[in-house]
Amino acid sequence: MRVALALCVVVGCALCGSAMAMGQRRRVRLLEALLRGVKLLRFHMLRMSEPVRQALISSGCAALEAAGRAMGPGIGAAEAWARVRREAARKGGGLDALTPEDLRALDALFERLGESGRESQEIQLDAACAALERSLEAARRRSAESDRLYLSLGTLTGLMIALILI
Repeated sequence: MRVALALCVVVGCALCGSAMAMGQRRRVRLLEALLRGVKLLRFHMLRMSEPVRQALISSGCAALEAAGRAMGPGIGAAEAWARVRREAARKGGGLDALTPEDLRALDALFERLGESGRESQEIQLDAACAALERSLEAARRRSAESDRLYLSLGTLTGLMIALILI
């Protein structure tokens, strides 16, 4: 009976450790979705010559789509993004796992989106892609580290409690 209880404690603590690393895995998923969205945005704006609003809605990324839907008469991409960011970056929002650096890269993207010529837009979109790729690589490294760390700590904590129980 005690052995079964000890085994349950070890498994439970290991699962708790794994859950603690979930934030980093969520950040990786968000950055992957944003990077795909910015690449699609680039395609729609530069290759298909769609207006910014339509290109954002066609990006396939929820945050970018929300910014596109928030655009309207007198509301440019930067202002629409600021509104979406304010809500989504809060605790429990769709972008809450992103770091301030990640959000700054997106702010830079929206700063003059749709307000300049094609070449300028291409440079701006390429810079955003590069910044998101750097953030994604850092997030992947950090996620792998936190997975190992928290799983190990959870398992060791469970083993210590199991030893006390036995």
